[in-house]
Amino acid sequence: MKIRVRTGAALRRFSVFASCSLALILPAVPAQAGIILEPGSYLLGDHPDGDELPPSYGLRLDELVNVTSGHDVFTFSFDHALADMRLDITAVGVDAYEIRIHGTAFGGLVVDNQYDATMSGVVDIDFVYMLAHPADGDDDLIVTTRNFTNTGSITFEGVPINLSDRANSDGFTFRLGDENDDQGHRGFDGISGFGWLDHGTAGNHVVSSDWLFTVIPTPGSAALLSVAFAILSHSARRR
Repeated sequence: MKIRVRTGAALRRFSVFASCSLALILPAVPAQAGIILEPGSYLLGDHPDGDELPPSYGLRLDELVNVTSGHDVFTFSFDHALADMRLDITAVGVDAYEIRIHGTAFGGLVVDNQYDATMSGVVDIDFVYMLAHPADGDDDLIVTTRNFTNTGSITFEGVPINLSDRANSDGFTFRLGDENDDQGHRGFDGISGFGWLDHGTAGNHVVSSDWLFTVIPTPGSAALLSVAFAILSHSARRR
């Protein structure tokens, strides 16, 4: 499998620097009223409470490939040095938003709490939730469209595999935020993205197959970090 060097880890390391630097040179942008994150592009990371840790991951798709006669666990890390995962929020109407999750992750088959050397590598991911809205009485964003309305793909070992959304017992297919009590999701005191997925044929749900990631809450971070790199470069030349 061809391995390509990605800049995701470096971008994450500079995200805090970028936020502080941009605050000094750009006017403040007010957050959208009523939602936890304003429209923009955000970097993603692994959630600390995945059931199959280690390794840490932001996406789990068990039985993505049927490797053994048992239950094959597949996870994909958003924190890996070769990963570069983003989440884009776009306003498409009043209290209506499109959420796109896309980029590259690293992962594959997990054996004895580590990635199998022959069944892991860089994957391409692209998924779109066409209509998210604020949760009732809360500032989280949720998706409550019918099952399989929202789709995407993961390309594993050069083969694109379809992904589609599925509602959980709470009635949503995806949620972005820190829950109704603002205390975070599954012990993480920050913003998480989580929701069930089907892979392959829509309607064929394998437990467990779901997003479980964290969001770096730097407004417009993915689009604006280039400014931070320019600041760093200029500073280095002056030393």
